[in-house]
Amino acid sequence: MSREKLLLLLGEVFESLAGTGLQEEGVLEAVLAAAMRAADAERGFVIALDEEGRVDCIAAVGVDKSEIATPDQQISQTIVKKVVESGEPFASEDATKEESLSGAASVFRLNIKSVLCVPIQNADTTIGALYLESKGLSCRFTQEKISLIGKLAQCVSTLVEGARKTRSLQRQVDALRRRINCSYRYGDLIGRSPQMQRVFKLLERIRNYEAPVLICGETGTGKDLVARIIHNESPRADGPFIAVNCGAIPETLLEDELFGHIRGAFTSAENDRAGLIESADGGTLFLDEVETMPPAMQVKLLRVLEDGQVRRIGSNTTKPVNIRLICATNRDLQQLLKTGAFRDDLYYRIAVIRIQLPPLRQRREDIPLLATEILNQLNAETGCEKRLSSAAIKTLLAYDWKGNVRELRNTLYAALLASHSNTIQPEDLPIKSALKEPPKDLRQAKTELTKAAILDALSQTGGNRTKAAKLLGISRRWLTQLIRRFAIKT
Repeated sequence: MSREKLLLLLGEVFESLAGTGLQEEGVLEAVLAAAMRAADAERGFVIALDEEGRVDCIAAVGVDKSEIATPDQQISQTIVKKVVESGEPFASEDATKEESLSGAASVFRLNIKSVLCVPIQNADTTIGALYLESKGLSCRFTQEKISLIGKLAQCVSTLVEGARKTRSLQRQVDALRRRINCSYRYGDLIGRSPQMQRVFKLLERIRNYEAPVLICGETGTGKDLVARIIHNESPRADGPFIAVNCGAIPETLLEDELFGHIRGAFTSAENDRAGLIESADGGTLFLDEVETMPPAMQVKLLRVLEDGQVRRIGSNTTKPVNIRLICATNRDLQQLLKTGAFRDDLYYRIAVIRIQLPPLRQRREDIPLLATEILNQLNAETGCEKRLSSAAIKTLLAYDWKGNVRELRNTLYAALLASHSNTIQPEDLPIKSALKEPPKDLRQAKTELTKAAILDALSQTGGNRTKAAKLLGISRRWLTQLIRRFAIKT
């Protein structure tokens, strides 16, 4: 009789799947629905076990889709574990009264009444379970029903095994992607070039220290971003981060901005006002374009760093402050020291840790990575879904980027608005006329063009060296040697 009922159930399954395309999840849900009808159950789950024995729900019926992602909150793992370890089915008309489950908190928390859990096996190995339950009614699971549901479960063992392998592979891919993203990122900084990797390592080393930092680099290289990362990764992360662009504030106002004043200190000083140094107490003060600070202000800043005290304009008293100083410059301070434009004693105070940010033209292998990330951000901001063509990436690689990452972002934003399709082409980029002249040194020109071609090929093939070599018309072995020679990160 059991065989006839099994055939009838399978007939129901195939009938419900007619015209659906026989998708894996649909088949499992159809089997679950048939099993639930046969057992008078309210809810059903197909459970797979991953390599570490964790519960992984691959199909469910009678459950909100959002609950499938958290099967441990919907079923009793004690019952599943019991079935998996024994390889035998478990059935109960009222699980709360089962002596063997008296210590299972989930049974009582979920108020499980009737439950039937049968193993799903593959080559004598239990790989999962078919779990049926009813909370609001009591079902009687006869031996015939248990046997029938058990045979039905075995009919989907191959599908469950396939789902386990697929999910295991996806987890490995996700882990690899996270590891790759982690190695190419530090906070909001992105870069796989050796220069940026050195910056990442330095930032990691100094994260728990509070020594003053001097960030050097051309305009647009991300000095302000690095300063914020240093603050956010430091013990002062919960304190204020006060940023001051010294070059943007007139010399006559800079002292008042930094030090504040007391009432009556000058004609318009109607109230006491704290300066930005005081506002940064307990946190970080970031002075951008510090090289523009006039000599008189350099002396006063040096005194604050030496004494840990700040004096407002017009006041006779000082106030203690506890700040971590980060400075940034796009000039060569060593040259300014020689001319006397910048004080030696202040320089050695602010440059205990020195970070040099490379210009974009010196880390061209980062351009495809940066461009993709920036375009994704712009897509999210504008509601677009645009991508860069291979030819557009070549154009970006060939440009000289005097404005560095900031210019790259502005260029991509303009291209996104100019493009009439979902693919940005070279003609959409506002940099065609600014393409750099070929280097005078032929060896340098050959190196740059070769690196650009390799980066483009790797970008087109998702990093697959065999396919990239085929695109370039060279052997995979020769491509690997070139990647090593040019220190290209893949």
